[in-house]
Amino acid sequence: EDVLYLDIFAKFSHEVIFTPFCSQVLRAIIIQRRDPCQASIACVREWQRAFKPVSRDLEASVQVGLFGELWTIWRVLIPVIGARAIHLWSGPLGERHDFVGLGCHLEVKTTRKDVERHDISRLDQLRITEGKKLLLVSVRVEESIDGAETIATKRTEILEQLSQDAESVDVFEEKLRRIGWHEGLIQNGSLLRFNLRGVSVFDVSGFFPRFPDNFEVPKGVFGIKYSIDVTHETTMDTEEVSQILKIHMN
Repeated sequence: EDVLYLDIFAKFSHEVIFTPFCSQVLRAIIIQRRDPCQASIACVREWQRAFKPVSRDLEASVQVGLFGELWTIWRVLIPVIGARAIHLWSGPLGERHDFVGLGCHLEVKTTRKDVERHDISRLDQLRITEGKKLLLVSVRVEESIDGAETIATKRTEILEQLSQDAESVDVFEEKLRRIGWHEGLIQNGSLLRFNLRGVSVFDVSGFFPRFPDNFEVPKGVFGIKYSIDVTHETTMDTEEVSQILKIHMN
């Protein structure tokens, strides 16, 4: 009476791993003199984590870029063209542009810098497909532990928008998984938090800063990365962007 006992048991076939587990519990309680209840729970959880499938965290640069694409889906595309925006999302598929419509492509660039400078990862990324328009969406965010948004909050908001379209929900979730999304990211504390600084949309044409379409890469050069500054470029207003999307994205 008045004595607390801890009973630990497992199948005989698990003896090989069960014995060292019990040894760890005894060592924590008897030698390290830790609280028996808390030490036992901690040991159980440590062993549980050891046998869970390993899911990689998303790199910071991937989260930043994905946040901009999700914001564009949520705030720019779905309000104008509806759930079809999910089917036009080509970023997770490794295509040249992040969104591909019949008559218009969108490329989304997200930066944590104070100025609108973006890295262009491939030579043809800002090339305009003949007969189509190309818009650049420039998203500026501040990364902060006090940030109000993550890729998880944007995912939730998009799923709410798609709640009446089961097929689009499935397509959206599959594309997120291709990028590396998994539910464990919410629990393990690896998600970056952002505050939105601003968004600008540009028409990539005329003297917009980019390599010309007829630029030829010197022999022996297999890739070119460069940066652009769009701080002083002319931005498009909301109504103009909406009209282009309605006409050319469907």
